[in-house]
Amino acid sequence: GLLQPILVKKENESYRIEAGHRRFLAAQILGWSHIDAIIQSASDEDALHLDRAHENLISCNLNPIEESKIVWLLVHSDGVGVERVATMLCRTQSWVDVRLDIFRYPDDLKEAISKSEIKVAVAKELSKVKNMETRERLLKSAVEYGASAAVVRGWVSDSSVGQFLEQSEVQ
Repeated sequence: GLLQPILVKKENESYRIEAGHRRFLAAQILGWSHIDAIIQSASDEDALHLDRAHENLISCNLNPIEESKIVWLLVHSDGVGVERVATMLCRTQSWVDVRLDIFRYPDDLKEAISKSEIKVAVAKELSKVKNMETRERLLKSAVEYGASAAVVRGWVSDSSVGQFLEQSEVQ
């Protein structure tokens, strides 16, 4: 059976599915002639947008990069705010904050996360390295050795000390 009704919005003489496309498709494949639906009013645009985002985060196997894009849009483009997004997505504010941080990571780290080459915690440590060449070298090592966040934190710290010493020698 259907566990959750689809969400639709009235458009002229018909209805447009706002959330529940996969459920609707499954009902069609099963040959159902009827499906439960909740009709959202046109004035409830924010709720529709959040419902779609919530469904995408729950239904799909999204990687943290895809999640971060959805969260960023909800918080910044839609102006919903971290607390409301956390509540609507049934997540903690900390989870939302982490996704917002991920959105700001350099592209090389985002790519490594999306390919599951590194964990988010490792990317967080590598994001502290501002020198692109150093970060790329450390990222390559983290991927190659499967380094943990604690190990990478040590590398970043050693790297910072090394850069400081190099700058002192130059001066």
